Amino acid sequence: MNYEIESVDLTVNIAGEANISANIVGAQPLAITVGKAAEIDAGQAVTYIESGKAEVQTAVAAGIAEIQEAAENSANKDLSNLTAIGEARFSEKQDVIGDLTEIRNGATAGATAVQPASLATVATSGKYTDLSNKPSLATVATSGSYNDLSNKPNLATVATSGKYSDLSNKPSLATVATSGSYNDLSNKPSLSGYAADNAVVHLTGTETINGDKTFGNTPYVTKSGAGVSLKNTSQTKGTAPVSETWGGISWEDVNGNTMGRVRQRYNTSKVNYVEFIVYKANTASDSSSAVMHLVYPTSGDAYADTPQLQPNGDNNRNLGTSSYRWKQLYAGTTTISTSDERVKQGIENVPDEVLDAWGEVGFCRYKFNDAVAQKGINNARYHIGLVAQRIKRIFTVHGLNAFAYGLICYDEWDGGDRYALRYEECLCLEAAYQRRRADRIEARLAALEARV
Repeated sequence: MNYEIESVDLTVNIAGEANISANIVGAQPLAITVGKAAEIDAGQAVTYIESGKAEVQTAVAAGIAEIQEAAENSANKDLSNLTAIGEARFSEKQDVIGDLTEIRNGATAGATAVQPASLATVATSGKYTDLSNKPSLATVATSGSYNDLSNKPNLATVATSGKYSDLSNKPSLATVATSGSYNDLSNKPSLSGYAADNAVVHLTGTETINGDKTFGNTPYVTKSGAGVSLKNTSQTKGTAPVSETWGGISWEDVNGNTMGRVRQRYNTSKVNYVEFIVYKANTASDSSSAVMHLVYPTSGDAYADTPQLQPNGDNNRNLGTSSYRWKQLYAGTTTISTSDERVKQGIENVPDEVLDAWGEVGFCRYKFNDAVAQKGINNARYHIGLVAQRIKRIFTVHGLNAFAYGLICYDEWDGGDRYALRYEECLCLEAAYQRRRADRIEARLAALEARV
């Protein structure tokens, strides 16, 4: 039996102890722990042990030789001699390394190791193919395939398809089993006070809602981002409909009478409107309404491609009232008033008695009461103009009814009244008065020049 040293390894732990291990071909591994002397540190211990590595190999080799020699005569060998040999080899380094304190070979020092008998090839190869008397394995043992099994059971189609339709003797299911709809139930109970499923709004999903919805409290529709849209499926932008279509939101009273409406209309000329409608509410049967359009005309309109805010009829709606006035109108140009001869009658010169009365009307400066209340008497600005009541009194003195002319206006409402003037007509009357005066002056000058 030949023993050979395969390798010798040295490691040092934190305590400075050296662990020496040797792998021996044909025998169990040899392990020796060498304690260091107290007067050296771990780094020095490593240095000494590394320097003694050759002696360790020599010591182990000598021990192996002795084991080899003894092996020829006996199967057992007392390993304690190896410790003695190791100590002898390290005798010159005992002052710094210490004694060889332990030898492990699967037992404590002094134990005996059993020399193994001749090993089969598989002991060192570890291969299944080197085993003798191996069992005869079926093909499935190495393939792992169901198809290589013998005596396989006959499986129904569903065992491999996993389909409900491949089951035999299936139960007959009612329609509701697959639809999940309450409407498909038979013998449904009569529910009182509950709407059908297709008549309520659900939390998610696309759906069509039918019927009237009544809310006990104020309903809120909230959406972050773009907002909420009402889709009119009968309209296509850019394509004229066959007939006018519209859709929007209405407000009704308890009896279903419409009180107000905001709706969008699209007519056959591709004119797009947004209407704001308020219905007269004096009586339930009164269907009169006030309508304001936000309209986008098409190319056939005089104001094509310019959005406009306009009434739904010509010359039939006011912008504000005497008691609800707009504070200020900002405009790029002046207002345009109709002056077409075709819409007028009784056209004649202004009578002298009217011009005589107007000649006594004086222009003045003044401050508005609300401006004084807001800014103070010193900061409120002066305005130049006329006073309606003074015009009325002067006309009355001249035997004229001021309200027979469109110069002056007077409105009353619950809790108040107010006079107003149409300044453009007042200024026209002033121009007529000044023209008559200029004409008379020129006539007198002409007469005087003729007499000279």
